[in-house]
Amino acid sequence: MSIALQRAANGHAMLEFGSHGSALWQRVARHLEHTLGFTRTGATIEAAGEGIVPSFARADVVLAAGWDEWAGDYLLADSAAGDAILRDLARQFGPPRAG
Repeated sequence: MSIALQRAANGHAMLEFGSHGSALWQRVARHLEHTLGFTRTGATIEAAGEGIVPSFARADVVLAAGWDEWAGDYLLADSAAGDAILRDLARQFGPPRAG
């Protein structure tokens, strides 16, 4: 499974994982917490076909997290700093680029 960097309705970056609970999602979550210093904040709220899970937060940025039937797990930025982090994650954990 690979990840896709998208532009969300809020005008910021969204990283989609394509499935819910994938090994790749778990790797990225661990990287955010153990390497980049994020902590999880908030509650889990689930409904039919979608859910919100605790966000990843640190002093300078918050990345919203959730899942739905179409995107799978996702991370959503709400700032330029968050956009940059999601772009870096897409480069680091996404498929290698040709050329």
